Order: sequence, then structure tokens, then C-alpha cells
Amino acid sequence: MAGPLVRSVIMSGAAEKIRQYGRKPGLIARKAGIPMAALSDPDLLVSGRAVMAFFELVAKTCRRRTFGLEMSAGAHLGAVIGPLWVLLRNALTVEQMCVDLAKHFDLYSSAAVMAYQPTKSGGLLHWSAATGYGESEVQMAEFAVATILSEIRMHGPPGWTPPGVHFRHEAPSDLRLHRRIFGPHLHFNGEHNSIELDAAILRRPHSAGEPHVRSLVQKVLRDDEGSPV
Repeated sequence: MAGPLVRSVIMSGAAEKIRQYGRKPGLIARKAGIPMAALSDPDLLVSGRAVMAFFELVAKTCRRRTFGLEMSAGAHLGAVIGPLWVLLRNALTVEQMCVDLAKHFDLYSSAAVMAYQPTKSGGLLHWSAATGYGESEVQMAEFAVATILSEIRMHGPPGWTPPGVHFRHEAPSDLRLHRRIFGPHLHFNGEHNSIELDAAILRRPHSAGEPHVRSLVQKVLRDDEGSPV
């Protein structure tokens, strides 16, 4: 599903949280340009720009600076990225999963951009909102990085934490939830949103998939992208 749309599953649970905060989800959704049905139906296609605006508006209206992180607690990368998950499931290592996620992220949406950068000590996995997609990416950046990191942790040794997690925005006044989710090595006001990955975690096996299966899935996904509707 290339393009500026994303599946509404990314907002699953948002309505309940907003009600818990004492606000009306429908009012916030309409203001952000999100149809109310998208808060209950996980399979609708909605504007990526509107979703980013929704996350920021909830955080501001409800005074929940950690809204993106709270949403990530119930999110699963496979549910969010849809068909692209079939390819990632067949990665043989964590590094291959990161490379595939970055290389083929456009199959999920053009509302954000990902890149994988090898380094001397391992690699950097970057995420950023596409140019022109909203005035702020704070909530979505923290949601995306937390959701991706959660998947990587599933394949690491118990207690593994990344050597560093970087954000372009300013640090919040209360970092307790951030440290609980990202670990102690947090950096703000940087040049990018990214996760540092050491060589050991990148070598970790990701699945029992076969190389030929991964190649076939990759070909099918790209062929489907170019097929007439």
C-alpha cells in the first residue's frame, strides 16, 4: 500500500485513552481530519498527515506529552505495517530485518521515511516524517521508534537495551517513561530520530525462514505494487 495513506490500526485504543483523559475522541478526530469510524475500525485507510496531526492534537489537548509512547505499548509492528510484515518475518537476522524495513518502507506509506546506516560498531536505523507532513513529528516519532525497538528486543537477549536512542526534538521534563521504554542512553535535540544497534544484536537470528522464501515475498510485494488496480 504505497502512498500517503496508512491503516487506521495505528490508532487502535486511542479513543479509550482519550476518554480516560476526560476528553471526547470524536471532537479531536474531526479537528485532525480523521473520520470517527477510523477509531474503531482498524482496516480503514486514512491520511498519514491526518494521523500525525491527530497524535499531536491528542497530546496537546489532553496534556499527555507521552501519548505516542502510551500508544506504542499496545502496538505490534506486524499489525501496523500490514503486508510488509510478511517480508520482515522471513529475514534471517535482525540486521536483514532492519535493512528490509528501511528499503521497503515505501510499500507501507510515503508519510514517513526510513533508512538503515551501517556503522563501525553496528548500525543506525532512522525514522522521520516525510517533508511537509505536519508541523511536528514528536508523538509519531516516539511511537514509531518505540514500536520498532519493541520488535527488535523480541530477538535480543534478556535485558538488552540499545547503545543509544536519538530524537530530533527536545527532551520532555519527565523522562521516566522514556527511560523505561528506550533505556538509559537517550539523546535529544539531535540531527535525526534513530536507534543505535550493536553488532551482536544485528547478528541475532530473526526467524527460521528460508532465503528463497524471502526473495519470493519481496518479488511478489513489488510486483503487486506495480500492478494495475
